[in-house]
Amino acid sequence: MIKTSNTIRLLFIIPFVFIIYILLAKNDEYIIYPNYTEYYLAKNFDTEYNTNINIISLEEKNKQIFLKKMLRQEKQIRYTSLSFNYIDNNGIDISKFKNLNIEVRSPDTEEIEVRLCFHIEGISDKEKYESYIIKSQTVKINNQFNRYSLNLAQFNIPEWYYYMLAEKKQTMIVFEEPSILNNIIVYPSINHPAGNEAHIEINEISLTRYSPSFFTNCYFLLTLYYIVLIVFLLFNKPLQLNIKKFFLFQKHSTISKAKNPDLYRLIHFIQDNFNDSNLSIREVADKTGISSRDISFMIKNHLGYSFKQYLNLLRIEEAKHLIETTDRQISEIAYFVGFNNPIHFYRIFKEIVNLSPKEYLIKTRK
Repeated sequence: MIKTSNTIRLLFIIPFVFIIYILLAKNDEYIIYPNYTEYYLAKNFDTEYNTNINIISLEEKNKQIFLKKMLRQEKQIRYTSLSFNYIDNNGIDISKFKNLNIEVRSPDTEEIEVRLCFHIEGISDKEKYESYIIKSQTVKINNQFNRYSLNLAQFNIPEWYYYMLAEKKQTMIVFEEPSILNNIIVYPSINHPAGNEAHIEINEISLTRYSPSFFTNCYFLLTLYYIVLIVFLLFNKPLQLNIKKFFLFQKHSTISKAKNPDLYRLIHFIQDNFNDSNLSIREVADKTGISSRDISFMIKNHLGYSFKQYLNLLRIEEAKHLIETTDRQISEIAYFVGFNNPIHFYRIFKEIVNLSPKEYLIKTRK
């Protein structure tokens, strides 16, 4: 049950903490390209048949990479790649990241292979490709720029890597999962026919802690939360709008604003705010400008009750009205009229009405 406007505000504000967390998480991104201070771009192609690859153009425009190549003859070895190399030989620790994102397009290449080269302390040598642990993953691409999110856990060591180690008579023994990334290599499809140009364009390569689906799901849940909250408030609106505040004393109607402005202001403020569970004599004093001592004196002198007794009388009278005219649960009514504890409400109700709320409900429904 929404007890006060402060509670409603809180329900709206709490998700903003989550929103801030999402925005901070979304900004926690490590850019590999374009990142000219920590990475440099290099092109690679097969050394055995290097004359077989014709690099027509490789250029950067507006922080985009454009590669155009052509295979002269059909040969077994015919790859060309773009390598993003970390300037520091050791590389960067990517253990805190979950995804590698690449924004890429190609009008004539359907698939790319992304290789991660991990530096192994005491073993890796930048002059020896086989001295790095290599993991790869293939991606289907198309003619439109799309951001592909690759789970780092799904990168695997390819079979050819072991053949390469055997050929180089290299043994690689690593007891821990490699995490120091030295460079990223992007290979366009090797199945492109000879004599035809192949193009590839890259906008961005980055590392993130969360996948795009994480943010999509978060936005969906937040939207759903606010929809449910708004619907809930709309359904509760009739209860709030239909409140008719019943007051115990006819003397209220005879209070003259002109003759007794302080008493008039005091009574009407309490009548308008008695269902605020945080209402206290100090708050009334702050809001009306009447001292706590004068408030106690005026209520006692005019009505014959203490401030607390008068406040409870108003709340119980309103509770009686709601029990008679609505189907709300008694505990909801207790909160609504200003009680923080239903047990306390039951006790005060019984003291004033000489019936429990349940007994009063049965009596009024006969």
